Amino acid sequence: MSIKTKKDLLKFSSMQRVISDLTAKRGGSPSPSTESAFLLYTFKFCQFFSLSLELQNLVMQSKVSLDQALAKEKTAVVSPDVIMEERKKHWQSSDDDIRLTHEQIVKRFMIALSQEKVRGGKLSSTGKVSYALTAVRALYNAHYRSLMNIPTPGSVPEITYKVPTREELLKVVELAEPKLRSWILCDKDSGMSPIDLLNLTGNEESSRFGTIKEQLRKGICPIHVYIIRQKTKRSGLGFYSTFFGEEAIVGLEEWLGRRRYQRIFDIAERTLEWSFQNLCEKLGWKNFVPKSCRKFFDSELKFAKVDPDIVKWMMGHSVKKAEVAYIIERLRDHPEEHAKLYQDNYNVLRIGWKG
Repeated sequence: MSIKTKKDLLKFSSMQRVISDLTAKRGGSPSPSTESAFLLYTFKFCQFFSLSLELQNLVMQSKVSLDQALAKEKTAVVSPDVIMEERKKHWQSSDDDIRLTHEQIVKRFMIALSQEKVRGGKLSSTGKVSYALTAVRALYNAHYRSLMNIPTPGSVPEITYKVPTREELLKVVELAEPKLRSWILCDKDSGMSPIDLLNLTGNEESSRFGTIKEQLRKGICPIHVYIIRQKTKRSGLGFYSTFFGEEAIVGLEEWLGRRRYQRIFDIAERTLEWSFQNLCEKLGWKNFVPKSCRKFFDSELKFAKVDPDIVKWMMGHSVKKAEVAYIIERLRDHPEEHAKLYQDNYNVLRIGWKG
């Protein structure tokens, strides 16, 4: 059976085994963003695997895209089940060239992915290529047929994101349209990861103050945002707690009004990135990206000498229980104390937006 979209992968037992492995390793279901990334790169690998050697070489040389190569040969995308069946046959061979067939395909795939152009004509980042290799390795590992001698792409140089000043962030907010403006205000007030913020529905519930929607309707300030995060359950606490301050609330009221919504921000992650690129072009800036807003939150609160571990936890990063268990457990059990701590330091996050 062939596949047409990345979601089709979930129909196959081989992909279900990968998800089960992830769940076991993390102590809970993988986050939607992690599952989506694994499905995307596994799907791309299935596409590449389906091509003839000639077409694989053309994709590696950037002469055609994956989609163009598939269309050229009218090739159906094979399922991961088929790939694993072939791996099993090759694995049993005494001929090393046959035995390592899949290793050669994976290496060609990594080269092709590294040459893939993204928006703006840039090549894919080393980080994305490395993540893709992690996803592909997970497929083989789940079937006890680990890949041999596949080098991990070189370490990714740390990107220096532009961290805007309050005055610069105010310029951005004044320039952005209401939906994007609201997103920026919420992110700089909360420090949430872009994907977590995009996924908010408004039904996330605080034990003390009610859901985000209810708090917004009642005029509660700051709005308490309590997130269960499976991604950090194994390596940390598995939850985090942050807030939307006064300016974020003004932005939400302007954007949401009285309309009904299933998600607070109906923006695709790629669309968000493009929107920031457009802002950069208008302002003449470089490296101002969605993560710049949470970097602002991070730097401003740390400069205000708020405990770095609390700031780290509020941003959804892993925090080991042994390090700050007492204080974070207290903030979780007494969110009104956490709200006071946040409000006492809110002035450093305030950029002067009046709406």
